[in-house]
Amino acid sequence: MKKLKLLLVEDDKMLCTIFEMFILEMGHELIGIYHNAEAALEKCQEILPDIAILDIHIRGNMNGIEVAELLQKQYKIPILYLSGDTEDETLIDADRIECKVFLSKPIYKSTLNMAMTLTRFKNCMYSHAQPLQLDELIYSLSEPALLLKEQQVINMNDKAKELLGVNDSVDCNKSILEFIRPDSQPSFQEIYKKLFQHRLLLQYVKLSFLDCYKNSFTRGSSIGFIQDYDGNYAILIFDRLLS
Repeated sequence: MKKLKLLLVEDDKMLCTIFEMFILEMGHELIGIYHNAEAALEKCQEILPDIAILDIHIRGNMNGIEVAELLQKQYKIPILYLSGDTEDETLIDADRIECKVFLSKPIYKSTLNMAMTLTRFKNCMYSHAQPLQLDELIYSLSEPALLLKEQQVINMNDKAKELLGVNDSVDCNKSILEFIRPDSQPSFQEIYKKLFQHRLLLQYVKLSFLDCYKNSFTRGSSIGFIQDYDGNYAILIFDRLLS
């Protein structure tokens, strides 16, 4: 991913410190951290970020969704929402603008990186620029990743093949449920349904998986919705190995 100029609006000082560390470790430029909408909007008159990262519930006269509407109306800036509030009403409200990803808290470095990747991909679709193909997107990620359509695994990068014990000579076009342990399937199904209901959510969840040899392992995973010219997809990213 190219170096990005990022604007952060978040009123939790501890989270700001964590976000700043993540962003710098990923090699991006943080052009400003702001605790309210008014200061962030002033900054955008001076320098435009590639992505605006906005907490939804912030101090001041405007919330993050209202700020996002102004930024997109005036500057066409893609938006990455942050919030622990994933109630249907909030997600419907956040969906008013065109180019956005909604990253559910808690936030991890790999999940933030994935959210920015999806935000840039969606911005290409929104602005009619030439985006990466979805297969290219999967292989550009540094984490093991699967591409899903209607819960079918249609592609996975090499790290995911290694993790799941999939050989290139073996057809990996299986239902994702064949790789998820039965006790974790209800959690997956709940998030998957919500992704396709709102079409903007990226959510972290702890899931237990089965590889091709029926070995079990548990990972923190991020699941996100993405739309391409030929349909709707989901991306599943494997994060940390958990006990």
